[in-house]
Amino acid sequence: MEDSMSNVTRNEIFKEKVCNHFPITQWLPKYSYKDVFGDFVAGTSVALAAIPQSMAYAILAGLSPQFGLYSSFLAPFVYIFLGSCRQVTIGPTAVSALLAFETCGRNFPDCVVLVSFYSGIIQIVLYLLRIGHFVALISDPVTIGFTNGAALTIASSQLKGFFGFHSSKSTHFLGYWESIFKNWATISIPDAIMGFSCLLALLILQNLKLLICQQSIDSDKRLLKKIFWILSVCRNVIVVVCASIVAYTWGSTPPFHLTGFVESGLPDVTIPNFCLENRWVNETVTEVETLTFFQTLSKLGFGPSMVALVAILQNVAISKAYGSGQRIDGNQEMLSLGVASIFGGFISAQPVSASFSRSALNDASGVRSQFSGFFTGTIVIISLSALTPTFYYIPKATLAAVIISAVIVLVDFRIIPKMWRINKKDTLTYGATFLSSLLISMEIGIGVGLGVSIFVFLYGFLTAKLIPEFKTDEIEPTIQYIILRPPSGLQFPEVDTLRKYVNHYSLKYSDTHPVIVIDCLKWQEFDFTGVAAVSSILQAAQRNRTSIILLHCSEKLRGALKTSGLSELELLRIICANELSLNQLVRKNSTEITSLIC
Repeated sequence: MEDSMSNVTRNEIFKEKVCNHFPITQWLPKYSYKDVFGDFVAGTSVALAAIPQSMAYAILAGLSPQFGLYSSFLAPFVYIFLGSCRQVTIGPTAVSALLAFETCGRNFPDCVVLVSFYSGIIQIVLYLLRIGHFVALISDPVTIGFTNGAALTIASSQLKGFFGFHSSKSTHFLGYWESIFKNWATISIPDAIMGFSCLLALLILQNLKLLICQQSIDSDKRLLKKIFWILSVCRNVIVVVCASIVAYTWGSTPPFHLTGFVESGLPDVTIPNFCLENRWVNETVTEVETLTFFQTLSKLGFGPSMVALVAILQNVAISKAYGSGQRIDGNQEMLSLGVASIFGGFISAQPVSASFSRSALNDASGVRSQFSGFFTGTIVIISLSALTPTFYYIPKATLAAVIISAVIVLVDFRIIPKMWRINKKDTLTYGATFLSSLLISMEIGIGVGLGVSIFVFLYGFLTAKLIPEFKTDEIEPTIQYIILRPPSGLQFPEVDTLRKYVNHYSLKYSDTHPVIVIDCLKWQEFDFTGVAAVSSILQAAQRNRTSIILLHCSEKLRGALKTSGLSELELLRIICANELSLNQLVRKNSTEITSLIC
């Protein structure tokens, strides 16, 4: 009987673990035929946006367009099984592409694929360590500052293709603009006209739905609104197709730069190259040194770590934004990203993460489950198999316009005044992150942001003020005392502040207020440093002829103080139940007891 019960328990635990690791087991049993249509519409809409965006992001990463498409069909399939939020769609993004480019440079697919693979390994390790909750340490000012800096850097990186000028290799914001001013004379007028035309068309189509009155219920208005919505959803495809038709009908020598040959068909399944050529030394020579495994790791530096971290941030942020009513797990998002990136390493895929724009489109299209990724991936596979010859005629300026229109909406400076009014320290964190991301590099930017954010957080503990409450006994007015109410736990960052204020008030008011009451209500968590500090404060106060009362002292804290050296006899003499009996205890012991615990 006991064996059968233990088997049942083990089976239940196993099923629970499977459900936790594979969210598909939770929503698939409830899936119905009615859900298929909604997922089909959403998946198709996302695919129509993903195909031109993925090609553009591959070029942003310094690769040929097909590498972006490889990532766009694999990642959605993986997310079907492992993703925890139905609105999220993962694939190539502008930020991950630029991070890969900053690490590898141009025309180095083996390096980009390896960065993607190692970022997946890092994400899996973080998942196994179950540290998804530590993502909360990255505050919103850091995320917003990084996003704004990255968006402006990405938009600037597209100016070369947008204007069609010749420039040297650059990997940061100032370098891109320096190239513009140095090579202003080589700007191609036809490319610039094509770029501005496509960008204007994209922005108009993106905001087309705003032309319809939201309050109108007229059937014609509803139909027009639906048509405008479809045009807005398909804007990338519409603009790319129209620009390609213009280039095709122009003849064999159109005046603007074209994407050129795009390899068709599905990628070969191969093991990533773990020993790269040393193209960081010279990209022009035909024969270069092949690095060892560890030399390659050294050359990649923090690139894979930054790609992994930023991808996790994007996934968790988008999941929380759209995951109302769903069980969102940061660790599970790490797993889905890690598996997609590792598998992507075997099919020459570039780094992936959640896309803000495509996830918003997925949500607006009425997605019903993660199964919408099946339709997205299938349509991308069809385009790889049948449509790649037509990609030859896509103008580079058009793909640059697609990227600029996608990232420019991420730049939002309107939040700065709000941030300043709410907390000026957050504005400092935002500014440090934004400027370092923009002017130095995105890796340095997020590192600086984290450092400043943690410093500001700790600075709040180190400079916290304990405002004294001066009390007088209602029955015996000659008895006066001070109450201090620490705002947080008894941890090592708060210890010096507590010690400083207790010593200050005990020295200054020992004659008039011989009792200091410390309210321990917030001391639910404490460490060795904190408990040791309380013991030393009690001893110091005794030398200053001041009594210390610890109000609302929990049994847990009482036991810790006993362990630190206070005797059981002292504890039994000075225990106080609550604040109601505080005045009585103060009157009884104000001239007799040095330290009281309440």
